[in-house]
Amino acid sequence: MKKYLSAIMVAMAAFLVSCDPEDATSDATVSFNSPVAVWSDGTAVAGITVSGYSGEAVSIPVIFGGTAEKGVDFTVSAEAYTVGGAQPVTEIIITPTETGAGKTVSMTLSAPDGFKLGAIPMCQVEMESFVGYASFQKQSDVLKNSLEVSVNLTDEESSALILESPATVELEVDTEKSTAQEGVHFEIEFADDAEGVFIDAGEKSGTFTLKFLKAEAGHDVIVLKIAETSQFSVGAYPEMTIYISGPDWDKISGTWTMNEIVTDAQYFIDSYGSWMTITTEGFPELNAADKVTIDTEGGKFIADFQSAFSNYFLGESSMTSAGEFLLRTGMFGEGITLQLLKLDNINRYFTAGNLSENDEALVGVQITYDENGTELLDMYIIDYNPQSFLKELNEWFDPEPPVAAFSGYYINMTFKRAE
Repeated sequence: MKKYLSAIMVAMAAFLVSCDPEDATSDATVSFNSPVAVWSDGTAVAGITVSGYSGEAVSIPVIFGGTAEKGVDFTVSAEAYTVGGAQPVTEIIITPTETGAGKTVSMTLSAPDGFKLGAIPMCQVEMESFVGYASFQKQSDVLKNSLEVSVNLTDEESSALILESPATVELEVDTEKSTAQEGVHFEIEFADDAEGVFIDAGEKSGTFTLKFLKAEAGHDVIVLKIAETSQFSVGAYPEMTIYISGPDWDKISGTWTMNEIVTDAQYFIDSYGSWMTITTEGFPELNAADKVTIDTEGGKFIADFQSAFSNYFLGESSMTSAGEFLLRTGMFGEGITLQLLKLDNINRYFTAGNLSENDEALVGVQITYDENGTELLDMYIIDYNPQSFLKELNEWFDPEPPVAAFSGYYINMTFKRAE
């Protein structure tokens, strides 16, 4: 940086000597705001200041030099500045391409007739150096109320890259592939009002949030892309497709009949039996007569179970929405977004003849579809304290509800909509 500034100051002195104020036909002066461009969110901004002029529009030419080639290593928002008139242009934005990393751009003002150059006739742009590769964590997901999306960084060996200084990964909405419109069907929220995914020093990933705005048939697909810059090339997943589903709360009302117990007794035996004793006596068995009726408008959850699920769901409960919850289903951040139902007629002990004093619990649900396209109510018991089957797991549960919201703890079953 010091050698660049020294060169600029020498050049500035030469310009000032050659521009005798007495040769100028007016007091109009033009100068860069700073000898070094200001970087913000992956682009550099070179601004000028004009004094002593307020007439018609006049173009202030710029000569571009340096080790970077315009149109190849970088692009510019304008080829020249414009002062005066109705639409002045006093800033030029320099956007590096992936080939511009580590190169420099010099910008030199040229004074038109009637103007003289001010104190800073040159501005230097140092292109940001290449950092690594940016990739979405997943190739696809579903947007309900909101969706947190992760972007990961890797190095040339595809290993996790931990940043030495903060950086921003730029994103683009692929408007050709997307059927949903930003600002109408969804919006993107970046942290701290950044213009992209901000990743702090010492971190290897960052997140941003998609917000649901409106459901509309035929306008339910969002395609996002990692933008290539001088700092970041694209990694393993440069593109992500998000399907707009909308809030599950709007879809769960109705009567549902038992379809499958996904995490049945055998699931827990397979998970724990090889290294510890796990009690499965009393675990609910599949009963096609089990059903539940959900009324979101009336705030009712009516359980009608013939199986041992009746030892948990005791009948009719008042029901309120407790918002959305990200249920972790794996060891590396994988998860699903559930609608939480707060119920008030629950036996947390899940044991016949042994009722818990606390009769409130959180149950997670989402709408999914099987391989044939049949709509399913996917339900997760994530808030219980078993006193008979699975009682050995209690000591590992979280102290705060939902206490059993992790893979290997929750009980998962699906229901089909009653005909």
